[in-house]
Amino acid sequence: MGFKQTQQQLDKLAELHEIAANAATEVKVWIGRHPEVKDIHANYSVIYSYFNGDLEFIDADPGGSLDSAWNNHPMFREMLALWPNEDDEKAALSDKIIELMRPGTSPQTLVAEKAKHKYMSVVALRITAETMAERSELRKKSTAELRAMLQKPEPEQELPREISAAQIKRMWTPENFRFWAKKLGSMEPINRRLREGN
Repeated sequence: MGFKQTQQQLDKLAELHEIAANAATEVKVWIGRHPEVKDIHANYSVIYSYFNGDLEFIDADPGGSLDSAWNNHPMFREMLALWPNEDDEKAALSDKIIELMRPGTSPQTLVAEKAKHKYMSVVALRITAETMAERSELRKKSTAELRAMLQKPEPEQELPREISAAQIKRMWTPENFRFWAKKLGSMEPINRRLREGN
């Protein structure tokens, strides 16, 4: 196999990887708008299967197609794993955070941390759990992998298309702003969406 063919295969692989990552992000955003749906791998598999593995379609029309399935197809809803109530989700998130903290943390600190969780919202616990999971993944990477990540230029991030300026103004809490600013790397994409809505 020549260099050109190898490069074409690598480009195609990178493109597929990007489509898969975008589809996963869109599904995560949709689940974030439906707190009753568990953010677990099984639900991602259900959603991908429902759309016959067409990740490009999910990436191209995430909110509309998923909302349509959620609102119009009872079987789709029944296939998804749902939280019985908010308290169950908070308990599961709290347990996940404690497990991520356990290495190198004293038992007393873990008890104090768990006590704080009962006063936190589901959104705050989700953000904490996601942040800690990301840090845990970074700790597993080698120095060379971390250096490569730092040297790779980050593409400019955008808010998902289905989040409108009106939604941000009327419905977002400070936690939503913090979550998206951290995820996107700055407040600029949020400010840009707000400016577009004027």
